[in-house]
Amino acid sequence: MNNDAGKIAGKLAAIGDSTLQARDVYFALVEQRNELIFQLVDQGWTYTEVAGIAGITREQVSKMVKRRETSM
Repeated sequence: MNNDAGKIAGKLAAIGDSTLQARDVYFALVEQRNELIFQLVDQGWTYTEVAGIAGITREQVSKMVKRRETSM
């Protein structure tokens, strides 16, 4: 019984580790996407153009830029 419990615990730990890794990768990708959005805006692209490329709405781009400006 203890051996089975150890195997189950090991599998759960592996799942937990891969879930944490997947989450870390997701957040890193979102951070990179946001940085690219800011770079395009800084280069003079319109919010509509950036939104089309990023697959989000113009309003979302506007909110992101406003949030960035208030945090600086």
